[in-house]
Amino acid sequence: RRGRFSGRLETSGLNLRQIMDDEHWGVVSTRINVDGKIPNGTRNTLSGLDLNVKGIIQRFDYNGYSYSDLAVDGGLHKGIAEGRLSIKDANITADVKGKVSLNKGLQSANFLANVERLNPHALGLTQKYPNAVFSFQTKADFSGNKLSTVRGSIDVDHFNMQSPQDSYSLDRLQLLAFSQQGARTLKMESDFGEVTL
Repeated sequence: RRGRFSGRLETSGLNLRQIMDDEHWGVVSTRINVDGKIPNGTRNTLSGLDLNVKGIIQRFDYNGYSYSDLAVDGGLHKGIAEGRLSIKDANITADVKGKVSLNKGLQSANFLANVERLNPHALGLTQKYPNAVFSFQTKADFSGNKLSTVRGSIDVDHFNMQSPQDSYSLDRLQLLAFSQQGARTLKMESDFGEVTL
């Protein structure tokens, strides 16, 4: 039908560093199926775009580290992106699923992440915490156009850090942002107590 498309994005070693002229990026290898529909006569293309993406990113280089075995399954419908992203790499094993509204006006996000293993030092994300491995679960549900108008919550559960020198655990941490009697309120609750600003 008019406006519909489908295809397969398959790369064996596309060098994003050369294409984007950015040293943070590197080689990407993918096998991804794409299909959807481009709206006709719609000024806001994003709100009308219908897109489905499913496949495997076998290799993805960023900041000097080569990520492997990244699976994506999701779509973009009426300005709302929804799907699932999972990775089984030597230094990060995680599963994330959720929904994000990209429409103008009130933007929102709702996602759930289960991080079984994360070594940020090995990934080149930080110079701190060498040989430390983290695991946690997090859930977020919030909306707003900017920091001053954000409302919602972020929960972190079963946080654990293990290193040859030390270990640390936190059962629960919750951050809340809301309006109360016309005033902005930020609230944090955890195993150790409660703070309200």
